[in-house]
Amino acid sequence: MAPEVFANFPVNERELSRAKTNVIYPASLYKTGYCGIFLSFSYDSLQFYERWRAHEDKAESHSISEDNCHYVISKSSSIDEFGQRCLKVFFVPDLTDTLTGLNRLRLDKDSRFFFFRSKPGRYINLDPDFISESDYAEGVNPNGIWTDGFSSGAVANPKTREIVYWILVW
Repeated sequence: MAPEVFANFPVNERELSRAKTNVIYPASLYKTGYCGIFLSFSYDSLQFYERWRAHEDKAESHSISEDNCHYVISKSSSIDEFGQRCLKVFFVPDLTDTLTGLNRLRLDKDSRFFFFRSKPGRYINLDPDFISESDYAEGVNPNGIWTDGFSSGAVANPKTREIVYWILVW
């Protein structure tokens, strides 16, 4: 993945040693439509809310878990309908996917998504035919719809005091 994908990612090297890590390798693009890195952390109450507040201040945006402008990246989905009803579309991982391990999260109305960065374009050095069926080098088709890109963010569950960070590339 291109270094730009990791810019502004709020997890430092020291913290990585205690993360539960799940890597979705580029070979999974054929099945899932994306690859990515997922880092899961459990915190005590004080640490959790310190992180929560820091993310509220520094994230590009944040939303509740039931926001209808979350676009789940997958091989079979299309973003066309979102552009018509949302001013800003948030690219999120599939929280029901067993491949990512995110299916075990039990989000509720108090859970929050934090969005750090997203940008259209190609960010994996693989054969472009393998990455995407699109011919749009900038990752955006003539209608302004993203065909390739990356997203980084986190989902936080205050009941379990767990935060899962992600970087997705599709």
